[in-house]
Amino acid sequence: MSRLLEAEVFVAAVEAGSLTAASKQLGLTTSYASKLVTRLEERLGVPLLIRTTRKLTLTEAGRIYHERTTEALQGLEQAEAMAAELQLRPTGTLRVTLPGGFGTQFVLGALAEFAGLYPDLKLELLFLDRQVDMIGEGYDVGIRAGALGDDRLIARKLASADRVLCASPAYLERAGAPDTPEALANHACLLYAYHATPGRWRMRGPDGEREIEVRGPIVANNGLQLVEAAVLGRGVVFVPTFHVAAELRAGRLQRVLPAWGWQIGVFAVYPPTLRVPIKVRVFVDFMLERMREPPWAGAAG
Repeated sequence: MSRLLEAEVFVAAVEAGSLTAASKQLGLTTSYASKLVTRLEERLGVPLLIRTTRKLTLTEAGRIYHERTTEALQGLEQAEAMAAELQLRPTGTLRVTLPGGFGTQFVLGALAEFAGLYPDLKLELLFLDRQVDMIGEGYDVGIRAGALGDDRLIARKLASADRVLCASPAYLERAGAPDTPEALANHACLLYAYHATPGRWRMRGPDGEREIEVRGPIVANNGLQLVEAAVLGRGVVFVPTFHVAAELRAGRLQRVLPAWGWQIGVFAVYPPTLRVPIKVRVFVDFMLERMREPPWAGAAG
């Protein structure tokens, strides 16, 4: 810190023509400004200025030091201006992590519009269903559905969705429809690997909450693959409505136990910071607007 102040006083004195003028410019006393320049010369072991009562004259070492220090201080000013500008308009790279299925279905298309709004912002996207360590892996913002998993993160709720039970008409004709949550134990259930306990389904209905032990022929780490397996008649799936909206509307899947389900939230999350970077803020605001009316609303019937 003192080295920077020494350099600033030296450059100001050379440009103003005197230590008195420089000290006024920097809000210092003349004696303190003189002390800083003397200390600078002592530290460098070479005189930089020849002082007379009428003017300051640079030595050869002083001229070289002045040129290089002026360049360095100008670079510092530019760096500060660039850093401040990042808070005025979004630039640089925005690293975003998204769930594979949800991100592909409901975010990827919207990002073309987002990129058009902010052409100076480069997007780096990671589509992955597992919960990424955003702080450890250096991501700016993430989209998460369901459990947030990291209480250090700041979360903004974008939308809600119901996790619903579904199966294909062919499966229900073959295996019959369960009439109670407990009856799911006798059905082929398609399990999501990233649930905390894939073989235990928690749901809420007319009689309160249930936690049902289930099993089945497929465990997968991608919700859309489980939906496809359900469409093919492999069993009952318990997934958010945003994964099955199209299949329910088209009749490829039907609700099972429609009075039972589990509500989850869809969130934008980002690491804690004293000031949210503008690139994160505009992304979250954009997603809030896009999710004001979720595309899957009303799909579950």
